[in-house]
Amino acid sequence: MRPGDYDGVLAAMQKHPGSAVVWFAPRGVGATAWSGDQKKQTQIRRRFALLGQTLDGMRVWDVRRAVQAVHAIKRFEHLPVTLCAQGREAGVALYASLFVG
Repeated sequence: MRPGDYDGVLAAMQKHPGSAVVWFAPRGVGATAWSGDQKKQTQIRRRFALLGQTLDGMRVWDVRRAVQAVHAIKRFEHLPVTLCAQGREAGVALYASLFVG
C-alpha cells in the first residue's frame, strides 16, 4: 500500500476484523527522506558502506525493529504480523520477514 492509499487500508481492516494496521517508513522514505542533490544522496549511501552496511540492509533492520515494537505492545504480542510493501521496498520486507520470528 502506498501512503495515502486509504481505500487499501480500509479494505485490509475490513478483511481482517479485530486487527490493527501499522504504517511506518524506514529510513530515507517518506517524512524521513533525505534532501539534497544526487551527490549528497551518494554521500549518504557511502556512509552506510563505511559502517559495513547498505541502505537496504539498514532498512531491513528498521522493518525488523518495527515488528518487534509492535510485538512489545502487550495487546499485540501474540498476533501475527503481515508485511506489505511495493517496489524496491518489497525486497526489504521479504528479507526482514526471514529474520522475524
